[in-house]
Amino acid sequence: MKLINDFLNQLRRPEGRLGTFAVRSMNVGHRGLTIKALKILEEEISINPETAADFGCGGGKAIESILRNFPKCHVYGYDYSTTSVEQARKLNSEAIKKGRCEIIESSVDNVNLKAGSLDLATAFETVYFWPGLEKCFSKIAEGLREGGCFLIANELVERNETARRYENIIKGLTVYSEGEIEAALYRAGFSNVKSFRKEGQVFGIFIAYK
Repeated sequence: MKLINDFLNQLRRPEGRLGTFAVRSMNVGHRGLTIKALKILEEEISINPETAADFGCGGGKAIESILRNFPKCHVYGYDYSTTSVEQARKLNSEAIKKGRCEIIESSVDNVNLKAGSLDLATAFETVYFWPGLEKCFSKIAEGLREGGCFLIANELVERNETARRYENIIKGLTVYSEGEIEAALYRAGFSNVKSFRKEGQVFGIFIAYK
């Protein structure tokens, strides 16, 4: 049980050997949600993004998918875990060499973004750990150009017994409801928020427009 709890606590800020294993596990475990979310994104948006940023990028699997789905897009990745950044850079080394990708060690609330510099922002399985949704969402909104969008994909969007169990095990984790995420996005300055969560689904996918 202790080993499982130690592993789960690596999901917040992976470090060391166990953290490396956690990052690689997340790359595999989040693949299905990432595919679903990016498919919805491609069906919904009318833009072909030239500049994107993945916040809380973890091991960089979502970055790899964005680079593949949008061949002309330059993608930035941000994560405050040194271990995650190292793994993300390894996974996307070819894109980095070609000048299509940059992965930077930074927390979301301290990220240095030029106003209006992004067409697309993404966050996969990470907002649970952010230090205040409205503050971080506002930071991202400032970085997006008018008409740009922010994609959020979460495995958990219900304040239920499962959420409380994970919150009790993983330090710093907060599971937000669908309504809480949508309200924080509007308060942060987004003009239109769409939820793609169907009845009975545990996961939630959101697209917020600047």
